[in-house]
Amino acid sequence: MTTAQVVKQWIEGPFAPTLSAQKEAIKLVRGGISYPDFIITITALGLERETALDYLNIAPRTRARLKDKPLNSKQSEGLLRLVRVFSQASHTLGNREKAWHWLEQPNRALDGETPVSLLDTELGAQMVSDVLGRIEYGVFS
Repeated sequence: MTTAQVVKQWIEGPFAPTLSAQKEAIKLVRGGISYPDFIITITALGLERETALDYLNIAPRTRARLKDKPLNSKQSEGLLRLVRVFSQASHTLGNREKAWHWLEQPNRALDGETPVSLLDTELGAQMVSDVLGRIEYGVFS
């Protein structure tokens, strides 16, 4: 399965990716996502390159070298984490625009942090995912 296929399944498919898509995602993270696949992924998310790089906390000097080599495993994992949480937000809130609006706005349930600012760690992503779960089930968030 290619990066584009994994991302497409996560964004367009049912919220919970299949076990095979999860295994493929692990392979992608370990091998590093190529620059062309990075561009395909952020385009599928509706993001500009610089915005995506900001969300992934990739330093300006590193950005210049991205076209020459794949993202490292930490950067690749961060990108797929963004895809995963965006997919959950999109499914929970109904569409892509509402998902990005929610992800980029300060949230009281997250102590005033924007959800997207917490996606640089798995713990932060889990917090965001938990809030989305509460929204989905009608619990005050």
